[in-house]
Amino acid sequence: MSQRFSIFLFGENLELATKDALEHFSTLQHVHSIYCFVSDSAVKEWEESPIGHKDKIVFVAYDHQNLLQHLHTKLKEVTNSQRIPLLVDENINPDYTKIINSVITSANGAELATADELNELKQQLSVSVASLKKLQNQLAEVENSKVWKLKKRVDNLGLKIKSNANSGNKSTVAEKANLAFGKKSRQVLRRMLAEVFKQIYLFLHVEEPNNTENTTGTTIVKDPFKHYLQQNTPTVDELEKQAQEAELFAKIPLLSVVVDASTTKSNTQINALVDSINAQSYKNWELILVCESVNLPTEVEAKIATNNKISLCKNSTPLESLKNAKGDLLIYTEPQNVLVHDAFYQLVKTKNSLPEIDFLYGDEDVLTSDGNHTTPLFKPDWSPDNLLSSNYIGGFFAFDKNLKRALDGFTADQLSALTYNLVLHLTEEAKHIHHIPRLLFHRTVEEQIGESQELSDKFRARKRAIEKALARRKEAGTVNYLDGFAGYSVRYKLQDSNKLVSIIIPTKDQADVLDVCLQSILNKSSYTNYEIILLDNNSSTDAFFRHLEKWKQAFNGKFTCVKVEEPFNFSRLMNIGREHAKGDFLVLLNNDTEVISADWLEGMMEQAQRPSVGVAGVKLLYPNDTIQHAGVIMGIGGAASHVFVGERKNSTVCFNRLNKVTNYSALTAACIMVQTHVYDAAGGFDENFAVEYNDVDFCLKVRELGLNNVYVPHVELYHHESISRGHPHLTKKSLEKHQAEITKLQNKWRAYIAADPNYNINLSLNAIDFSLKN
Repeated sequence: MSQRFSIFLFGENLELATKDALEHFSTLQHVHSIYCFVSDSAVKEWEESPIGHKDKIVFVAYDHQNLLQHLHTKLKEVTNSQRIPLLVDENINPDYTKIINSVITSANGAELATADELNELKQQLSVSVASLKKLQNQLAEVENSKVWKLKKRVDNLGLKIKSNANSGNKSTVAEKANLAFGKKSRQVLRRMLAEVFKQIYLFLHVEEPNNTENTTGTTIVKDPFKHYLQQNTPTVDELEKQAQEAELFAKIPLLSVVVDASTTKSNTQINALVDSINAQSYKNWELILVCESVNLPTEVEAKIATNNKISLCKNSTPLESLKNAKGDLLIYTEPQNVLVHDAFYQLVKTKNSLPEIDFLYGDEDVLTSDGNHTTPLFKPDWSPDNLLSSNYIGGFFAFDKNLKRALDGFTADQLSALTYNLVLHLTEEAKHIHHIPRLLFHRTVEEQIGESQELSDKFRARKRAIEKALARRKEAGTVNYLDGFAGYSVRYKLQDSNKLVSIIIPTKDQADVLDVCLQSILNKSSYTNYEIILLDNNSSTDAFFRHLEKWKQAFNGKFTCVKVEEPFNFSRLMNIGREHAKGDFLVLLNNDTEVISADWLEGMMEQAQRPSVGVAGVKLLYPNDTIQHAGVIMGIGGAASHVFVGERKNSTVCFNRLNKVTNYSALTAACIMVQTHVYDAAGGFDENFAVEYNDVDFCLKVRELGLNNVYVPHVELYHHESISRGHPHLTKKSLEKHQAEITKLQNKWRAYIAADPNYNINLSLNAIDFSLKN
């Protein structure tokens, strides 16, 4: 019989404290009943409420800090093996402790969850509630959208016509048609059609177009992923040629493939995986199926009996099997994967051409139960900060036998998130990590993804894996769930919370625009040890100079204005600002920005302070809360471009990329932070890039130092773009300058434009939303 739950909520105000919690708990499987107590009058009702003797009791207590210790003492007295997750906040009425004691007695007691488990459950509940609210808001947005309103109007029109046609109990088709298309219905229809045409026009001509790439000629490829599969799935003849070619490789390593068969509930999945391994064009492999707690399907047992390459290991863990494997190249794959038939060939071919590689991974997609391929994930090259946001490498990877030493640092609790922990441990030790930019495996979809408690444990285990990784790396920080559990957010502790930050702002006149920027810094910044270096580039208006005195007084000694009487050259201005800066950190900031996040400086500094990080950039928004900047991809449009422009600021498109800390090759200098010594090591800004692409060039120079550039999504500013300078294409002269700077960028950074390592060569260079090439 499945475990049943009774949920008990305690708090002083149901409307404020428990409404969302109730909505959340009511969706959980196996909930027998939910009880909520918010006043003394509820006590009697509670005492009479039936509690199933097999129910697991879950207490959710709001507003009482001292309640935890009280319950801890009480629950120590009982020996029942059940466990009570307990979530505690402050200020609950102490009288409710009597109620909770009665619940404990009624339930025959339970074992108290640990403090860490309690905090984790509390955090998961908070994320769930926030995610629910977001979904409700998104639903409201949909219901208020033009398309949804149009649908409702069409539905209403149909009802009206139907109502007219049926009125008066008319009996003939002609009479019904006359009513349906009579004067009243024709008026409704005309008004409806006018609205339809209006909405279609707005939809096609006013809304942001979907930025996709067409093939040459008049034919449009409607499914570029299907096209990709057609072009990249090897035929039988190609697989035979690969097998022959592999026999001539300089090195023909043994591949040891380890699979934890215990973690799947689906016999179909493990059978499909074994079949895909048997079908590999590269033949020098062994398969080790670790199976401690489940019976393998009959088909798989038959394959084990007839194929000496496949072995069953029942007295070992997957970790021990990896340590004991004989292979030169070790492969770990999750049992729900189906491998592309040339996956092993691609791994070994790459290893032969680049023998120094010690860790390899590839791209993936989802294979549905009806055989359709969907949700392709075309990954970037090695991106360490992406990996701390989620396991983007996935559940199939290979590593050199020399990396076995990384497996010695595992603790018992890390086995519950084995895949993520393996990837984190191995990439910490690896010297040369390589991404193969093609599909190597398909993830199959489970019919049943597990109960709520099972999912909760998985999220918690992965979070713990990141926390352990931070501890090993001696980087103090906290890990939180992203909305909807769609990844994780790492917030690093500032190593020195009193470092001076120099904020460099170039400007020319536009006193009202600059005033918005400076006032937001002054009024919203929680970090206070900063200086403002204003670069006055040929200002001439009285308003600007009147405001100048006000700003000097408002910032009380933190404000310096440097007069630069030279033609506009953004790079030159940044370098002059650096000369006057006294800070350990530099913030390069446009004058047409506006701070939103109070901890904007801390949010960038916690990344920029790290030895592995060069430039930290932020999420910049248009005033309507859509994306202006969330990272820069090289090669788009022949040069470089911001991604996801116009998307909602918290959109979860492209695997929630907008809301994850992410590595990009470049970021916009409308707002970036960099340590001063890194700025100097990169040689500052290249003054040959006077107007455009100077920030891209600078970021790439920093990357060439071996540092990672990081997009920080939890730092948000408004960017009123082009207010102060205008668009580069407005005049013939400015357009010529624009084209000249594109040419300079192409000549200097040809390799990055051809293949941005933080992008993927399978993705389009004519789109800004990570669309697949046609």
